Amino acid sequence: MSKKNWAKRILPIPWPPMIGVAMLLLLVAGIVAGRLAKRPDSPQALGPLSILAAGDRLAPIAACVGPNALPYQVGADIHGLDPIRRRSDCLLLDWGTAHRGASEYEELALADALKLERQLGLKLRNLGPGELALGPQSLARLSDASGVVWLSANVSDSEGRPVGALRRSSKAGGRTIAVVGVLSPRLTPPPYHAADLVPAVKQALAENPLDYDQAVVLAYADSTEQDALRAALPASVIVVGPTAVVPKGFNPSGGSDPRPAESTVAAAPPSWVVFSMPENSRQWTSQTVVPVLSSGVPDPSHLQAFERKLAKRDLSPLQTPFVRPPELTTGFKAEVVGTQACRICHASECAAWDATRHARAWQSLVDRGMNFDPHCQRCHTTGYGWLNGFQSVARSAHATAVGCESCHGPGGAHVANPQVRTGLVAIQQCVTCHHPTVDPGFDVHLAWQKIAHGKSRPPASTGVPSASVPSTGVPS
Repeated sequence: MSKKNWAKRILPIPWPPMIGVAMLLLLVAGIVAGRLAKRPDSPQALGPLSILAAGDRLAPIAACVGPNALPYQVGADIHGLDPIRRRSDCLLLDWGTAHRGASEYEELALADALKLERQLGLKLRNLGPGELALGPQSLARLSDASGVVWLSANVSDSEGRPVGALRRSSKAGGRTIAVVGVLSPRLTPPPYHAADLVPAVKQALAENPLDYDQAVVLAYADSTEQDALRAALPASVIVVGPTAVVPKGFNPSGGSDPRPAESTVAAAPPSWVVFSMPENSRQWTSQTVVPVLSSGVPDPSHLQAFERKLAKRDLSPLQTPFVRPPELTTGFKAEVVGTQACRICHASECAAWDATRHARAWQSLVDRGMNFDPHCQRCHTTGYGWLNGFQSVARSAHATAVGCESCHGPGGAHVANPQVRTGLVAIQQCVTCHHPTVDPGFDVHLAWQKIAHGKSRPPASTGVPSASVPSTGVPS
């Protein structure tokens, strides 16, 4: 073909539109290439990642002082986690709570905890003994209200139905993290049934394994069970849960806890367990523990809102886990008669007591707007939950503050017959409220000297160590 004929063939082609189409195709190709470069499996897209896990945080805010006196220290949590949250993308998880009971107070407390956890960004929570004790209907209400998803790969109800999600995934740091929750069969309250941990976790992770990059197992189980999971799973899978689980319960002949026999986590300062993965990596490089700051104070507005919620309900002791029937601690039933009845025969002792801070314990709650909180009432009233003792703010003006019977026991039988002594050993009651988690450094021997009255003897003769928890009373 001649050059002249070739030119005649190409000149009629509409070159400007063709060039425009070519440029558009190049632009589309560039956009596609850019998005492909940002896929989760692209090393360039992987940012620093931190997994933050915690648990056993059922109790809501309490107004006491001390390093562990805010059992749910979300205000402190926010500040304690700020450095980690600034330097990496974080996924916050909760491995569940110890069993405490199924009262209305527990549900209110857990609802409050979930609300605060959602403020932190936590969306996935394992079902521990504490959550399961509330029952399916309560759990459904709490999940709907908070948006938190319950996880449980091995627990089913009495009819064999799963009580939580088998597995959920969450994106963080350019990676997809699969999260599985399990509960130790020996810690599972009836009527629930818990399957063996290892097979349940393997089954949960085996479903669609290409859908996630990393995996985390929240295991409410003891250290031996957690180690068995770690040994059975790939090294890249994180297994995290309580550091220690110990049996705990009460003995009617002198036990320390009026709740049903149970298993719970050994006392330890609240903290977050943090697993870190650096930028452009798929390997966990470090594990640290970040303690909750003891000086942290929850958001005052949230604290006030929670107290207003409690004030509307004015809960009785039977709606809480804090009831301490006197027959469990004194060996007989007796009625609270009130400090005024004691004054008839013990005027000087009552006058000495009036000069102590115990006599103003209730007013200290009123001044802080905490007088409707059962967590506080149990130590700032007389005969909390006892016959004719404190029952509610509306019904129990006679039993506010810490009176004679708070330490000596209900006095009904003694008033009827002075030869019958009250049932409690007074000095043994001190640390039921001045517990180390609430009043660190409390020395019962020194404190006793400040309140000694009547025929009180030096505490050294009682054999009660300063830091011990006695065999009677309600632990904090």
